[in-house]
Amino acid sequence: MTGAGVRVSDQAAGAGILLVAVEWVRSADTFVMARLSWRKDGETVAVAGPVIEFSVNDRQVRLSDAGPFGRVLADSFLKD
Repeated sequence: MTGAGVRVSDQAAGAGILLVAVEWVRSADTFVMARLSWRKDGETVAVAGPVIEFSVNDRQVRLSDAGPFGRVLADSFLKD
């Protein structure tokens, strides 16, 4: 993922580990549906975000659509 990065927090400030995963719900030639789930270090149950759909009606979904779809997924995570 070009331009992706991870920032390490100051562990001394009490920050913990947050595990985030993409859950693919459904996909076809013209749409993908996914959501993010996350859990804090030490927790056993993950929190699931809303299912987000990205669809097109005049072509197939392309790799170039991953960036916009990823931004929408990240926005859904940041709103919770």
